Amino acid sequence: MKKNLIYVISLIALLIFSCRKEENKITSPVVSNTNKSTDTSIVDTSNKILDTLNISFALHIEPMFKKYCISCHNAKFSAGKIDLSTYSKISQYADNSLKAIQNGSMPPSGKLNDSVINQFSNWILQGKHNN
Repeated sequence: MKKNLIYVISLIALLIFSCRKEENKITSPVVSNTNKSTDTSIVDTSNKILDTLNISFALHIEPMFKKYCISCHNAKFSAGKIDLSTYSKISQYADNSLKAIQNGSMPPSGKLNDSVINQFSNWILQGKHNN
């Protein structure tokens, strides 16, 4: 009987300790060394994950394109004949831009962090709204 009681108590203790809630251990998104951004609207250096569900063109996508794309892809100088200076142009080239961003060929300054890429990807999946 004692053996069974010790076994049951040990099992309960094991279950309790294995099911306890982990401490909040969210780490910062990885930021490429070539991308030394301190713009927290795009690269979050705090201990939280960037919101990739509620994407706003005005708050998330447009600032990213202004920061990383517009110097080479604008109305006056459009590298590769791609102008990304307006919502309609960004929306038009979004799928191809995402591929270039995901494979690291754009921007030339270095690969963007995964949270930013996920925001852009989810904006596309959510219908590329101008919000």
